[in-house]
Amino acid sequence: MQTVTRRKLLVGAAVAFAAPLTIAANAGAYTADMKFQIYKVKKTGQFRWRLRAANNKTIATSDESHVRKESCRNAIEQIQQKAASAVIEDLTLKTS
Repeated sequence: MQTVTRRKLLVGAAVAFAAPLTIAANAGAYTADMKFQIYKVKKTGQFRWRLRAANNKTIATSDESHVRKESCRNAIEQIQQKAASAVIEDLTLKTS
């Protein structure tokens, strides 16, 4: 597995939250800095996730709710797997 710097992971996570995250080999390197939280929305009873930085500020959230907690966890695992290789699409660049 490719080593990913924290900065690259944050950028990847920000770009890829539309795609549903697992850092397997080097998970221990990130656990103190960031964490995913799964929570239940009181109004709907459905599950969502958020990614929190070391200072406990939310830096990413799920775009959709999940009926099952397992699907919420699967969405997190997909982001973890794919965020490191996500491309950065800069929509502020002017194209002709």
